[in-house]
Amino acid sequence: MNTGRIQHIDVWRCIAITMVVASHLVRFLDPWYQQALPGILSAIRKAGPLGVQIFFCISGFVICRGMMREAAASGTVGMRGFYIRRAYRILPALTAYLACIALLNHFGVFNLNFVQFLKVGAFLCNFREFGPSCPWEIGHTWSLAYEEQFYLIFPLLFVCGRYVRHGGTALKTVCVLTPLFLLALVWKNSAVTTYLGYMLFMLAGCFFALYWKKLEPLLTSLPVPGWFAILLIVLAIGLLPQPSALKRLFAFVLPILICIVIFGTPIRRASIKSFFSNQGLAHLGRISYGIYLWQQLATANFGFASPFMTALALSGLTVILAHYSYRYFELPLIKKGNVLAAKYSAPKKVAGESPDYADDVPSKMAA
Repeated sequence: MNTGRIQHIDVWRCIAITMVVASHLVRFLDPWYQQALPGILSAIRKAGPLGVQIFFCISGFVICRGMMREAAASGTVGMRGFYIRRAYRILPALTAYLACIALLNHFGVFNLNFVQFLKVGAFLCNFREFGPSCPWEIGHTWSLAYEEQFYLIFPLLFVCGRYVRHGGTALKTVCVLTPLFLLALVWKNSAVTTYLGYMLFMLAGCFFALYWKKLEPLLTSLPVPGWFAILLIVLAIGLLPQPSALKRLFAFVLPILICIVIFGTPIRRASIKSFFSNQGLAHLGRISYGIYLWQQLATANFGFASPFMTALALSGLTVILAHYSYRYFELPLIKKGNVLAAKYSAPKKVAGESPDYADDVPSKMAA
């Protein structure tokens, strides 16, 4: 299995977070803009969910690929080490953001109660049915909740490492296809359908990781015009209004199409390679988690007639904050988490394989 880092994934993270921020910037625009540019603003708003879906596909791929590397190296997956890495990656930055929100809440800027903070801490903001809703300033953690719930459930399938390494094709296929059948069975239940629908994007990423050795040659040989055609289909499905009759079909197709676009990016074409090897864009992708957290505060409704310019300026400050947070706060803790997790990893059996999830950090900085 190729264990090299796929560099252009960071640029896709940059694209995804840009789509999310853009959709949030137009949310509280003055009604004049809403009436004058309804079609454009509708597409921009839909760019946010599409950006989240891109993140989900990448997340499923990266996490599953990391577990496959560890299973190949040691014959199993150290679950304690896995969760230590995740905790050191996710919790410190989230805690810092929530501490800032709590401070502003204390001084009356927001009106949050303890139960709402507890709901965020428990990663339950994607369940509107349970407890009070999560308002704007913490509402974006709904997508983080999906990821954390995925991390809790899916990695348990890798506990028995021998099934991953030996004759696991049937198991892998069942694990990927079962949610598809469940989604079809419970389609009339909107809450369950929505939940499984988002999980499909992470499962699709896992599917591409599980079969990467077979899929990589096919994706790298994908004709550039064909790749652009699939990209346009993804944009059309994600950004344009869809007939209700087609929504079921698109719910199954879109995760696979997004994965094809991301992991089949034709970087052999010079112009495309130049864009996806841009270090500035790649860095924005690496700090996208910090941008994701703090942009919600920057794009909130400040009570002005049109907060667009203010939100845009604050979003720029968010990027600066995310840069320094990643460099001096998040990255050192990621490295510490990798070192601590290594103590609980199974002994390596294959020389040259590393259980470290290096996709979380730049390869030159990986612990």
